[in-house]
Amino acid sequence: MKHLSNISLKDHNTLKINASCSNFYVIENKNDLSEMIKINLGGSRHVLGAGANVLFKSDFKGTILQIVMNKISVLKESTKHVEVEADAGVVWNDLVEWSVNNNLGGIENMTSIPGLVGAAAVGNIAAYGQNISDVCVGLTAYEFETGRFKNFSSQECGFSYRESIFKNELNDKYLILSVIVRFNKNPEINSEYWSKKHGSVGDVLKDNGKPPYTLRNVVDAIIKIRRSKFPDMNEFGTAGSFFKNPLVSKGELESIRKLVPNVQYYPVEALHYVDNLLSVDSDFVKIAAGDILDNGMGYKGKWSGNVGLYKNHALVLVTNGEATGEEVDEFAKKVSEDFYKFCSVNLEREVVTI
Repeated sequence: MKHLSNISLKDHNTLKINASCSNFYVIENKNDLSEMIKINLGGSRHVLGAGANVLFKSDFKGTILQIVMNKISVLKESTKHVEVEADAGVVWNDLVEWSVNNNLGGIENMTSIPGLVGAAAVGNIAAYGQNISDVCVGLTAYEFETGRFKNFSSQECGFSYRESIFKNELNDKYLILSVIVRFNKNPEINSEYWSKKHGSVGDVLKDNGKPPYTLRNVVDAIIKIRRSKFPDMNEFGTAGSFFKNPLVSKGELESIRKLVPNVQYYPVEALHYVDNLLSVDSDFVKIAAGDILDNGMGYKGKWSGNVGLYKNHALVLVTNGEATGEEVDEFAKKVSEDFYKFCSVNLEREVVTI
């Protein structure tokens, strides 16, 4: 097991925060796990993937653990499905590419999301109508306190919108080792996801090809949409969407529509376009926070020092690579406070602050 002391984390988080870490362990194989129980990991501890969903507010005085095991294995196959076990250290987009190259559907709409498979399960990543919780059968994790392995079913993972039990109750109590994903051998193209600015995924598909569409066509379409919305990570520090889209009642929605008449919103259970969203059988909807920040508050493209909101998407916080964690934290707090003052809705962070 590789051990580093007092290192900079700037190259280990996509916001490019130059915080330091007291102890950094790299887990390269399962033999390293048997060694870990012998190491005093007392005090603060954090499991770090690619650092794509984390803000280091200051130097981290504890222990960082990073898993780099990256094997993809087929477990079983039926006429309709293939179950695959992906190590937590697999780059998420490598798994997407593997599935598309094998014509296995289920995660193609989540292409180009930065990060690793283990972190994807922790944050229950989602994009363009697909969620990892839709395809996750279960996962295997290592319990720090006992040194034992435990299998979790999908239900036991406690998945919800951008959340899991590993992000909350079991935070830093387990190290996810691998995730089991069930793919469809006869994939159905999911192209309904819709936005006011970009239209539906289906619209982009029509502009770039003819049916019957392939999974590769879908990936190419979504990459085109993402490039129009998200910054180049080589140019900016960013964690992608920094805030969650809030869940509001339909009564709250009507109040918000008085402030932002054409605000975009989605049904809670199915985040795709529906002609008459208010007819969906739910008392709640998700509102596009970026739409409010942009069209209601004029926050898109606004900077304060080394931190700002991206010019093409107001939900995306960016840095110039020189920001401190404190600067990002204070800017994010100000955005949330102004958001509440504007529409009386709490704007929660998707990014984990440490």
